[in-house]
Amino acid sequence: MTANIDRLIKRNVTLQDRRTSVQLESYVWQSFDAILSIESISLPLLCSELDQRRGDFQLASSIRLFALIYFRTLSTYFHDETGDRDMLHSPKPHNFNCFISSLKQFSKYARHAKAPGQQKASSVLSDLPDPARPQSSLP
Repeated sequence: MTANIDRLIKRNVTLQDRRTSVQLESYVWQSFDAILSIESISLPLLCSELDQRRGDFQLASSIRLFALIYFRTLSTYFHDETGDRDMLHSPKPHNFNCFISSLKQFSKYARHAKAPGQQKASSVLSDLPDPARPQSSLP
């Protein structure tokens, strides 16, 4: 199977108050779809969360950055903590929440992002517990 990584795919996304389209490489969409599946979250819900936190970033750049942070966080955790190489199919420990950790890292990277306490709590974050594990020191 040959993936055409140069091929751009456009998807429509409904955010809280508007409808927009996002154009990304097919591989980025595949990676983002994997996150949505692993975390059982809908595309509009995660895009709305990223939209609230993105600061000066475009939504497409935010999706790329979040996907990179998510898989890097997942990889670092499984490498450093468990030594397990099958990070996508291994059971997640109860004290590690890759999604929340990745959102916090994304907020840190997104320039001029509002602190989560300065805006209405999103439906995603209010439903998920804060990870008990201290934040990693990803650069």
